[in-house]
Amino acid sequence: MGRGGMLKISVPLLKKHMGEVGKALTSEESAEVLGMSVGATLEVLDYMEATGIVQRVKRRRNFYFLKDTYDEEIIEAMIQEAYERIKSETGRLDPAYRRSKYDTIIDRFLEGEDDLVRVDVVGMTHTYYLSFILTKRIKVRELGDRIESYTADKRVYLERARGDSN
Repeated sequence: MGRGGMLKISVPLLKKHMGEVGKALTSEESAEVLGMSVGATLEVLDYMEATGIVQRVKRRRNFYFLKDTYDEEIIEAMIQEAYERIKSETGRLDPAYRRSKYDTIIDRFLEGEDDLVRVDVVGMTHTYYLSFILTKRIKVRELGDRIESYTADKRVYLERARGDSN
């Protein structure tokens, strides 16, 4: 898909999401919403800022708001809430907040109906590594009681834990 097609799809989707959640979003959170890389999402956010759809506020990192929707006091409260969401007690980015491309696989599985799925990633031939990464992300996100990853017969699987019904 070309840049124009990406913008036609991404801009309305992100604008709608921002209106619904009513909170400050980082580029990483926006990327999660769009299911895109952070780099591609930054292009979308830059376009939205240039066309007056969003307002970017920099407070150690960039936060994005729908433009002309919030006053300065509400924006500051949203930024504080966002800091609490992404910072741990040590002041570092909370590992559970750091998203990886593998989180999308986990999210789609959790949203689906299947109790067991085989995971294939195009271009990845090291199935044990894929299983390791998925297991690590499940642990970091504290989803071990809901889902597990394992390797069988050189294939990677995600399985819903017994008793978890979405």
